[in-house]
Amino acid sequence: KRKELRRERTEALSQQTGELEQQLGRIGHDRRALIALRRSLGDSLRQLDDVDPRQRRELGQRLRADLTLVDAQLQAQADQVELAKRKLLAELRRDLAASAPEQRPDRAKQAQQQWKTLGIGDRRRDQQQWIELRELVDPIFLDVEAARAQERAETDARQAQLREIHQRIEVALQDDNASPQSLQQLADACRAELAELAPLERTAEQRSDRLLQQLQTRQEQAEQRQRLASFSALATRAARLDRLEQAWIRGDGLDREALAELIEPALTDATLQSALRQRHDRLLALVGDGDEAQMATVLQALEEQHRLAEALLLECEFHTGIDSPSEARQARMDLQVQKLAQRMSGGAAAGGAAEAARLWAAWFSIGPMEAATRQALAERFNRCRGGLEAQISG
Repeated sequence: KRKELRRERTEALSQQTGELEQQLGRIGHDRRALIALRRSLGDSLRQLDDVDPRQRRELGQRLRADLTLVDAQLQAQADQVELAKRKLLAELRRDLAASAPEQRPDRAKQAQQQWKTLGIGDRRRDQQQWIELRELVDPIFLDVEAARAQERAETDARQAQLREIHQRIEVALQDDNASPQSLQQLADACRAELAELAPLERTAEQRSDRLLQQLQTRQEQAEQRQRLASFSALATRAARLDRLEQAWIRGDGLDREALAELIEPALTDATLQSALRQRHDRLLALVGDGDEAQMATVLQALEEQHRLAEALLLECEFHTGIDSPSEARQARMDLQVQKLAQRMSGGAAAGGAAEAARLWAAWFSIGPMEAATRQALAERFNRCRGGLEAQISG
């Protein structure tokens, strides 16, 4: 029975050895398969004690010869891998030395991909060559990462600056007291800063354009408010000047200090300030160094201002479409003919807003006039006032 068992084990080991030898012929340079085969051959060698002593030597020689052959193939495979990797490293060094910095990352990535296709050789030599590869490519990838980090930091800084620009505009849009000058300065500064950040992403560019458009609209509104405030301020100061003129005409003397205060501080609109200054200077010239003036001179001045006011009111009524008094009908018709002739001759006609502003300034530049005259004429002007204001603000 014992002999039978040895015979069976001998036959099994002999068959197993034959199968392993067949695998050896098929494996070629597959290192993992060679290592697995070597392990199997080693296991078979350890089973020799269980076989028939008469066949033990022959099987042992076969197995050892197979192991020698496997070791030779492993060595050849390792040498082949080492040689291929050495060649790759040499080519990589050469290419990196000859490449521009921006080309090196792609070349390093290509070398890494090629490395994977070369397979695994001797572990110790593989490790040494892997270290050589990392020494070549790691600095390149570190530079790439540093550049990306810098790019991210710059992008973050750009985004922060963009948010800050948008916030400044949004704050200005909420400020109802912002002057048109400050809004213009802000718009100019923001446009310059946005130009430095260009090109922007589409959504950021659209939002910037939208905010700048809103800022321009707010600036136009502020200019309109400031302009209307100047026209209103002229009317207010002119009313105070009316009272100073009436007091002087009544013989109560001229309050020169109050008169000086009427032109300071200057109105923001130079044309309106000029109208106020004309009336101020006219009164001072009429009064002279003292508070007394020749009666004939005063009457002549009052009459002249009355005549100017009548002519100006006709223009105001014509411009705003308000009917003139019946006694001024002929003068109104003459004015219409004059305007028509001016247009037909190619003369430039002032725009509605510009003409309304001129008439407004001209009316409040007229004076002095007697109180009753001023009141009567002011009623006619007040009928035109709404139309003039609408055109000025429009």
